Amino acid sequence: HRQHAGCARKPHLVQRHLRGAENRPIMAAGNVAKAAEKGGGPRCKPSGFLAQHACCLCLTQYERVYYNQEKTSDGEGERLLIRVAICDDELAFVSKVEELTRRFFDGQGVETEISCFTSPLAFVSSELASYNLVLLDVSMQELDGIQAAKALREQNQDAILIFLSAYVNYAIMGYAVRAFSYLLKEELAGTFATTMGEALRELRHRKSSVTVTIQNQPVTLELAKIVYLESRRHLLCAHLTTGAELEFYGKLQDWESNLVPEGFLRIQKSMLVNMDLCRKISNYQAYMANGERLPCSRQNYTQLVEKLLGWKGR
Repeated sequence: HRQHAGCARKPHLVQRHLRGAENRPIMAAGNVAKAAEKGGGPRCKPSGFLAQHACCLCLTQYERVYYNQEKTSDGEGERLLIRVAICDDELAFVSKVEELTRRFFDGQGVETEISCFTSPLAFVSSELASYNLVLLDVSMQELDGIQAAKALREQNQDAILIFLSAYVNYAIMGYAVRAFSYLLKEELAGTFATTMGEALRELRHRKSSVTVTIQNQPVTLELAKIVYLESRRHLLCAHLTTGAELEFYGKLQDWESNLVPEGFLRIQKSMLVNMDLCRKISNYQAYMANGERLPCSRQNYTQLVEKLLGWKGR
């Protein structure tokens, strides 16, 4: 370890928590630095993929991205709270859907805050931006579900919207407001749990985040807000939906192995894009939600198009 003590004076090697295969801290950054300043590295006992390497101080190239996953029934990470709104002008049906919703999420160990409405006007006057999941009847007297959904989308682009109806012919109208799914009331008992399971997986995916170090401070980035990652020599730049650009030390290939299962795609040597925020790939360019057009690899162009279409249709 002593021969690597100089590494500890490099901020990008020190100001991190190096983590092993089981995602447990091996040694805090401050402890690494103190040990190195005394003339020798720490006496580390790395596990998993670190075991074959001599010193924690020199493992930047072996670091893995670690995620702040939401808490599930096994108690790992932070607890996932889902705010649900249910709107139907029939009180008995609202009560039925509320019971099904509560029973499903309780069974998954997920905490919920459920707001119920029998008036669509009351629903659109509520805090629409706060909801993660909305179950909405299509046909209501005061205001139909499509109009209520448009009001929702004006304030909340991210909520998962599920339409409820007694008639299948309303289903196609959901595309205009980006409905996640469409449930027939008479088939609710057989389809509700499956649809909620899909919605829960999508919500957990959106809540995934990664922690990086910027100017010696840990910064948590939600994956859903990363439009793309760009490699700039020894730095990575995260281009965010807010328009901000954050730079930190890292290698794109290390991030690729962790982010591909989360819906990211390596479109060329120096760019990794979020497929949820990629509108299309056409004419050797990726059209991103922030308006940017990013150049794609010509050699792998066909495979890139296929992977994007596969992700969009999952």
